[in-house]
Amino acid sequence: MTIALRDAYGQALLRHGGANPDVVVLDADVSASSKSCFFAAEHPDRFFNVGIAESNMTGMAAGFASAGKIPFANTFAIFFSTLGLCAARGLICYTNLNAKLMASYGGMSDSFDGPSHHAIEDLAIMRSLPNMTVMVPSDNALVEWMVQAAIKTYGPMYIRLTRDAVPGTKRATLLKSGRALLSATVRTRLSSPAASWWRRRWTRLIFLRKKALKSVSSTCLR
Repeated sequence: MTIALRDAYGQALLRHGGANPDVVVLDADVSASSKSCFFAAEHPDRFFNVGIAESNMTGMAAGFASAGKIPFANTFAIFFSTLGLCAARGLICYTNLNAKLMASYGGMSDSFDGPSHHAIEDLAIMRSLPNMTVMVPSDNALVEWMVQAAIKTYGPMYIRLTRDAVPGTKRATLLKSGRALLSATVRTRLSSPAASWWRRRWTRLIFLRKKALKSVSSTCLR
């Protein structure tokens, strides 16, 4: 089924986060866009709208994590990698806290709001931070998996979402050896035809759909 990744995220957060009393959700006044509003409607006692204060929100997430909670902080990707960066770097990553930064409207998916909202450097910035796991789903099935993984897995995470609806992608068939075509993010659906084209020329082509941009295991590339 094709739905917007932000809607898939909101539903997954409500379903899995709602079932875990340690999960708290923060939003920088964009819950209608990030879809954390789904969680807010059902669990208002665990939802905190901090207003347009991304740096403060990221610091609050660090505080919740240090108290044993699992905070999901939500804002646009561009604001996590700029306004919230100092707190993400110094308070969350350096101390290896269990905070989840849910970055909506990644890349050019927020093109309607102009260049001030385009996030084209966020992945490079977040991958450079110590202890940070960076993940980018390519469809709603991976969004569901990533929300569950974020709840179950300790450590800082940056999960980049988009506002667009994207079709599902088929899982790759992994071979023992051969050339590899790596793909991640919502552009994976465009990589599938490319893989088919190259497979006609490289009979041992492997098409890998990556969930994480950091850390990527070297084992799968051997």
